[in-house]
Amino acid sequence: MDASLTNVHEKVAPFIEGGETVGYGLRQHILSPLEVLAQSISTIAPSTSPTLTVPLVFVLAGNGTWLAYVIAMSAMFLMSLCIATFARDAASPGSLYVYTRDTLPPVFAALGAWALFFAYVMTAASVIGGFVNTAYLLLGGFGPHVPAVLLVGYAAESINYKAAGIDAYNALQMHVEKRMTHGIQVAASYTYSHALDEQSGIGLFYNGNDPTNLRDAYGSADFDRTHVINFSYVFRLPNLAGQHTVEGYLIDGWSLVGQTVLQSGQPYSVIDFTGAIGGIYYSTNNGITNPIVPLAPGCTAKNALTGKSGAFGDAALKSSCFTLPLLKPGDLNGAVPSTDTFETTFTHGQRNIFRQAFQKRADASLMKMTKFGDRYSLKYTFDVYNLTNTASFDVPGNEVSQNENYNSFPSYGQPLYNAPFGLGVVTHTIGSARQIQMSLGFTF
Repeated sequence: MDASLTNVHEKVAPFIEGGETVGYGLRQHILSPLEVLAQSISTIAPSTSPTLTVPLVFVLAGNGTWLAYVIAMSAMFLMSLCIATFARDAASPGSLYVYTRDTLPPVFAALGAWALFFAYVMTAASVIGGFVNTAYLLLGGFGPHVPAVLLVGYAAESINYKAAGIDAYNALQMHVEKRMTHGIQVAASYTYSHALDEQSGIGLFYNGNDPTNLRDAYGSADFDRTHVINFSYVFRLPNLAGQHTVEGYLIDGWSLVGQTVLQSGQPYSVIDFTGAIGGIYYSTNNGITNPIVPLAPGCTAKNALTGKSGAFGDAALKSSCFTLPLLKPGDLNGAVPSTDTFETTFTHGQRNIFRQAFQKRADASLMKMTKFGDRYSLKYTFDVYNLTNTASFDVPGNEVSQNENYNSFPSYGQPLYNAPFGLGVVTHTIGSARQIQMSLGFTF
């Protein structure tokens, strides 16, 4: 016999009951036949759960489901061999913990005990949840109502996200710097980059166009900025008076620090959620995609621009350069009825083909550092944000309503779609107007 098994056997081996030596193990004739039957039935749930949960495992593991089951079954098989070896020598309630306690260091015994505890708790919770759900389904028609808070499952608004699509990012960066000499430090950097993807949003909806054709939406990412120029400087005034003098405390220790950023605006598309785009799929209830309004024949992303910013009572885009992707009666292999002239499909491409205005901002700080010995210092700053008070314009109005009244059931022959209006008008700015602040700090 193995030494570990001998150790277990010696500790739990025979005990005396009524003057008679009884072998260690499960006591006989204690449970009634009904209790034995109940115990047998109770083991059905954990025994059959690996089979019944195959669809759930497949949702999480996909094509790796078979490998997950192979690994799990292998681990269970090896564990069963260990338990069977110990059970040949001694079997009793809690024996798995006893084996671990008597053959392994205490830390492993503690882990085994807690693992068993949580296993029993989770099994009980699963059985109770399943019972409540079954009772709700079976008895719901007879009147009894089970509070919904007790039901275990997915809420109606639950969403399952799965990563899909491709993206790419390429960039060229240049940096020039003059390090601090004679109280002057200057640095400039330029980044030329292009970020592309099939969608940029993570959360509410797919911000491409046709969700069944991701590749068709491949284009500039929503956060793409082609050009970024960054210029920073530090100008430290020379000390003109001696240290620890009244004049030095007043006129020495001044410096000017600043940063200027120039960058391209972000790309955008013209979209319509009223059912005028992709209406045959979502009618007027498209809350999943960004339905892109296509350019009219003869228009391009360049000549659709008016050349204006859209921020001063004008429009940045020409309404006449946008149209509807109408389907003809009989299209889609006859799916469009002969009397239906309202159905629309999705646009092909044309995602993020426009770009908001160039953005620029300059910040500067005037600083004064005064030291009193080695332990104390006083720092004064005069900060000016957006030094030139230049406005950076947000994306112009890019959402139109060509089915203005969201009519889901138009009558044959009636006009439904109107020309896009309010297009290319800026209504918001990015960042703030000029702000000035002062601060005073004492360090000791």
